[in-house]
Amino acid sequence: MKTGKPVRQAVSPGETTQSVAYKEQIRVILPGGSVQQAGELTISPVNSQLPEILAGMERLAAYEISLGEQKTFDRPITLEFAIDPAKLNEKLPPTLQAQAAYWDEEGKQWVAVPATVDAARKVAVVETTHLSIWSMVLWARGYEADPTTHFLFIYDKADVLNRTSNYTGQTGNAPSSIPPYIADLMDCLEQEYAVYAQEGYPLPATPTQYMWPHKCSGAKRSLPDGERLAKPCDLG
Repeated sequence: MKTGKPVRQAVSPGETTQSVAYKEQIRVILPGGSVQQAGELTISPVNSQLPEILAGMERLAAYEISLGEQKTFDRPITLEFAIDPAKLNEKLPPTLQAQAAYWDEEGKQWVAVPATVDAARKVAVVETTHLSIWSMVLWARGYEADPTTHFLFIYDKADVLNRTSNYTGQTGNAPSSIPPYIADLMDCLEQEYAVYAQEGYPLPATPTQYMWPHKCSGAKRSLPDGERLAKPCDLG
């Protein structure tokens, strides 16, 4: 893995919060009690060509973060990525625009995990209990974003209409601005959600982002509770 010139900073055990930053682009915040033994926390920009994470998402810079032999933490640490507000999608709430992703070396793929955006501070934030190559991704501008009660549907409207040009729709309950296939998919997933809730399955407390179509390269998604919902009903 090719990396650029790193930043190294000594950290040590104790109850004091410690932080290490790389050129104000990423900050690693270690809460008290998280460091097991004295060492150097290293942040290195990754210059290698890694697969894209998901269609519709723009990856910010990637960084390899390490702390000697310590790979995991008993207490979550915080990663803060600087973001450019101009890159935020005006159609999406800032808090739903970002996802972090870490590189799974064994599986050779990105794993997406939830993140939040602090627009006032111009940072995207993620908590984790392990170190790896980490990156932050934002939904690209130009994608549509329509919410339901439990899902946020993000899609390329022109692409959806082209792929489903012969689809006439079933529910007819959605605004005309939403493609019929997406409208029915929304209805289907809410029905599936209701079934899962009735059966007592654990479900995400916050809206799950649903990307259509599922075009991805070297990535897998993880819901906040680590489980996928059932596949949506057959729309024909």
